[in-house]
Amino acid sequence: PTLDGRLDDSTWAQVPPATAFHHFKTGDPSAYDTGVKIGIDDACLYVAYDCAEVQMDKLVLGALAPDSMELFARDHVEIFLMPDVLDGTFYHLAVDAHGNRYDERGSDKTWNGSWQVAVDRRAQGWSVEMRIPLEAMGVDRMRMALANFCRTRRIAPQETSAWAPTFGIFHNPARWGRLLFGPPSQARFTSASVGQPRMGENRIDVAVEGAPDGALVEVHVLRDGDVRHLDVSAAATCTLPLNVETDAAADIVLALVH
Repeated sequence: PTLDGRLDDSTWAQVPPATAFHHFKTGDPSAYDTGVKIGIDDACLYVAYDCAEVQMDKLVLGALAPDSMELFARDHVEIFLMPDVLDGTFYHLAVDAHGNRYDERGSDKTWNGSWQVAVDRRAQGWSVEMRIPLEAMGVDRMRMALANFCRTRRIAPQETSAWAPTFGIFHNPARWGRLLFGPPSQARFTSASVGQPRMGENRIDVAVEGAPDGALVEVHVLRDGDVRHLDVSAAATCTLPLNVETDAAADIVLALVH
């Protein structure tokens, strides 16, 4: 899409918006209409916000220094994005109604990404378009990501809402939603079991339905920043051996790749 802040591009017309925003602490439906759209191509992720506002004359506008914290005292939108769930690195991008930007990688406020933004203001609302190069996030493609989309309205009565309510701080990936990229697929897991984990030999049993020829079941074991990768050809039932050398908590991620 053309990056001009207006959402009248034919590309956006094909994308249904996510409009179910909720109060970030209570989970109650937002009192203010907000929509977000997402698109992707080989090089970039695109995000568009549409924020309804009947009191446009009360917006605080004006240029700010890059990465100014003053942005958060104004009406603004935010994206929290972990482009690779197996890596764990996430990015936080924010834009106010004037078009000022803020970004950070994790808690590193010195990071400045090469993303672009445009804002458009109209009589009954304002909208934002973002173009985020995949390279700027250290990935060359996206399959499954964790994300959240948030809006803060500073005009009284104030409200902060989110696509995935976190019931607290936004920097909480465990509360974010999932984004799946790629064509629709009939392949799916029907069951998965690890049993009672113990030191030594373990096994992961999974059942798969609708997997095409050549598909793989991948298992990623994440522990203390380390990732162990296992895979096996997808079949109706699959068993993967898992040896545990040390007693420590770990996360297990299953993926069906085809």
